[in-house]
Parts: sequence; C-alpha cells; structure tokens
Amino acid sequence: CSVENADGFCEGEAFCLGGAGWVCNATSPTLEICDYVDNDCDGGVDEDFTNDVGKYVDLHHCGGCGKDCEGLFPYATAKCDGSAVVPQCVVDECEEGYYLEGKFQCLPFQDTQCKPCVADFQCSGGVCIDIGGEGHCTIGCEGVTCPDGYLCLASDGPDGDPKGLACVPESGACDCL
Repeated sequence: CSVENADGFCEGEAFCLGGAGWVCNATSPTLEICDYVDNDCDGGVDEDFTNDVGKYVDLHHCGGCGKDCEGLFPYATAKCDGSAVVPQCVVDECEEGYYLEGKFQCLPFQDTQCKPCVADFQCSGGVCIDIGGEGHCTIGCEGVTCPDGYLCLASDGPDGDPKGLACVPESGACDCL
C-alpha cells in the first residue's frame, strides 16, 4: 500500500484490523524538515539541510537539527563552517566599528594609533608596524581612509615581514604627530 501527494510517495504495509478492514500504515509524505526523518519518503534524511557528504551545514541547522547560528554572536552575522569535522557556527562578518577576534567574537575597535607593540594582537584589530625603528599600532588602509595626519603606505612589521598597506604618520614617527 502507499500514500502519495504533492510532497512525495510513501510505501507501507496493509493490515487487516477486523471490523476496520484493511489499513495502510504508510505515512503521509510532507515537505522535508530537519528532524532526522525522511519526511518526503525519497530515501534521503534531511537532505535539504546537509551537504554532499551528509554534514548539517544549513545556517539554522549547523552541525545538527535545531542548532541555529543566526543571532548567536553579538555585533556580527554568522555562518555555518562546514570545513570542521563537525560543522560549527562562526562569525561571518563584524558590524562596522568592530573587528574579528578569533572565529567566534567581534570586539570594538579602540584607538590604538601609535601605541607601542610587538605583535598585531596588541593593536585591537589594527596592525603592528615598524615606525621609526620600533613597533607601533596603526590600522590597515586597504579600502579605508586614514585619519588626518596619516598616509597610506606599504609597511613592514617590527620583525621586517611585509604588512601591506597601513596608515603611517606623515611625520614618519609616533613621537611627533
């Protein structure tokens, strides 16, 4: 026996229930929902919410049914990162005025221009570059307008590694802005 409708075709078995006659135990097909069940009887479980290898990578079902990424991170939009063994919610983009710290949080930019540093993590989302022979914090200027008194120049870090474009004081030193 079977039940068929616009959502699919489900098969079952017919049983004689005495006075009730023959009864089919096939379920009625429904649109696929994330519930670990083959709702539309097409042989696939939750296929609308998984990728080609069966990982749950939907924004609202990340790593499993009901694990919603939306609204999870303050000051950010989220995405489901399917590259991990078990997919997980991570920050996709931070709101304006915030920077990504790790994969799971957005922190507010702080004014750290010319603060002494030895590494980027000390610069609250900025970069640590060599200014006048010492490490100082500034901001990258790719697609950003530098503050007054700063120029967008190719810069190196205190260790000599290239950092790309960064806002450098016009004076070339942080002690004389």
